[in-house]
Amino acid sequence: MIYKTARYRVKKEELEFVKKAISEFVDEVKKNEPDTLSYDAYMEDDDLSFLHFMSFKDREAEEYHRATPHVKEFVKKLYPTCDIEPYFTEIKLIRSNKRIEGEYYGAADNTC
Repeated sequence: MIYKTARYRVKKEELEFVKKAISEFVDEVKKNEPDTLSYDAYMEDDDLSFLHFMSFKDREAEEYHRATPHVKEFVKKLYPTCDIEPYFTEIKLIRSNKRIEGEYYGAADNTC
């Protein structure tokens, strides 16, 4: 599995526009990307900064995600609204209590 985060901060006057764009975007991910296993968007306490967590079945699923029309449309909407443009980090899961198909998941070797 591939795990990534994206962080950015938007201009105050763009907040409602961005929240709507995020909602529409995540709906498209859900409808069109079965191998994007999760996509969660959070707003931080300052009400202008955002953190997105995403997990993909494999590298192919991540590449597919980046190439979709809804990602390109979201990027076109989002970037002009930002004080701090999105930056992405690939992360490694150590352990989680999240369930997929009734099973807990964690490190790939299940040693945690």
